[in-house]
Amino acid sequence: EFGRIMERYKDDGDGIYAVGLLAYQVKEYGVAEANMKRLLEMGYRDQNSPRYTLGQIAEEQKDWSRAIDWYKGIQRGEYALPARLRTANAIAKQGKLDEARAYLHQVNATGEPQRAQLVIAESQLLREANQNAAALDLLGEGLKKMPDQPELLYDQALTAEKLERFDVLETSLKRLIELKPDHAHAYNAL
Repeated sequence: EFGRIMERYKDDGDGIYAVGLLAYQVKEYGVAEANMKRLLEMGYRDQNSPRYTLGQIAEEQKDWSRAIDWYKGIQRGEYALPARLRTANAIAKQGKLDEARAYLHQVNATGEPQRAQLVIAESQLLREANQNAAALDLLGEGLKKMPDQPELLYDQALTAEKLERFDVLETSLKRLIELKPDHAHAYNAL
């Protein structure tokens, strides 16, 4: 099917992008990478989308430095913050947790939701390094600055569960349900 699409839309950027994404999803990384690089060579209108996908391909192949290089090429737009978060993850995957955390601290966030994403990303790095207590402390500090941030409350609850801190778990989930009465995951976790 990839071949048929490419025959029909061989010079169409959107067609090439679609084939590249499909190839990535079915783990045909060579096809995906070739199509994404072709888009960049063609001057595709959205250079960040192919770069982001190329970074993901490199991550799937555990080529952390190449992934970081692709993500660094994304300077603005909707992929900028996700690229920074994935860069920090790629740094941590190389055994450089402190460097990954420092990198996240340098990321400029606009608004509370982005700041919350950065805290959650850092707490995830800590959890992956089996530093659950440090992750819980970090989330608590984040909630002091952003007390009604639903994502932080939920992440704090799940982290508290790992430490059998059921008091924190329950308090966080109840507050989350007050803020978002339709939050099904909070009800399930509670």
